[in-house]
Amino acid sequence: MISPIGQFEGDATRNRRSGLRSIVFAWAAAAGCLWLGGLQAQDRNVVRHEVSFPLRHNQYAHVTATWPVAGESMQLVMPSWTPGSYLIRDFAAQVENLQARGPDGRPLEARKTAKNRWRIETPGIESLTVSYQVWAGELNVATSWVESELALLNGAGIFLYSEASRRWPQEVVVTLPAGWANVFTALPREDPGVFVARDYDELVDSPIAAGNMRRYDFQVRGQPYALVLSGAAPLWDGERSRDDVARIVEAQQDFWGVNPFEREYLFLNFFMGPFGGLEHDHSTVLMSGLWQVAEEGEYRKWLGLVSHEFFHAW
Repeated sequence: MISPIGQFEGDATRNRRSGLRSIVFAWAAAAGCLWLGGLQAQDRNVVRHEVSFPLRHNQYAHVTATWPVAGESMQLVMPSWTPGSYLIRDFAAQVENLQARGPDGRPLEARKTAKNRWRIETPGIESLTVSYQVWAGELNVATSWVESELALLNGAGIFLYSEASRRWPQEVVVTLPAGWANVFTALPREDPGVFVARDYDELVDSPIAAGNMRRYDFQVRGQPYALVLSGAAPLWDGERSRDDVARIVEAQQDFWGVNPFEREYLFLNFFMGPFGGLEHDHSTVLMSGLWQVAEEGEYRKWLGLVSHEFFHAW
């Protein structure tokens, strides 16, 4: 939840790492085989999302997504929620020019059945491809922002899902425009520009930053972290802020006594928008002013924001 001064976005988020884990007992070999067979079949159903920015100057992200089809119709959904935030959001209002087609390129009717749902008839086809544009011009840690120099993509307002595909592995391909150098996300990288998520929930809990951003790596007790800073900030000392964030991480690791991470953790800091932060799985999004370090008190306020959001990792 955003405080009256807009300081923090969300005070709780699901922790994917602290849930109960499945246990398969040896004496249940038959059931285990059935379960493993179902999982292998599910793994063959992969959703592929491709994101590009041909209209970045107009603040649009272009998305093309492909789903395997196993029925007479498919209903696609854009969430009205985003991880870590308590608000109901109308992300679907930013979706424009949605078009569907079969594997042969033949257009299919996409009928809107609710404000955030589209139904597409899919008889006799094995895959469905949908393309659309998302206007990303709302500057907030819980929404998406695209401009000429960079992009922040919060997945819940970018990627569609079906009830079945929410459990399937997801791939994301990010195509950078000329002049953009890098992509940052907590998702594992499979190939250059290709990132993978176990399922849709992990996908939308992993914001994507793209453009020309500065990265400051550090480790605490062997666990890798990175502080990522957007754009130029005349007064901002990246090395100092990296070292201060590392001290915060070390103090919290000491407090909890356990490392909950299975891969690198990212602090994604954008010099724009209302001051605030939103915690995610293996990352957090932060927004602060270009002159946040001009006064020591304001810089300490930013460090407090970092500490607050990172604390949610447990």
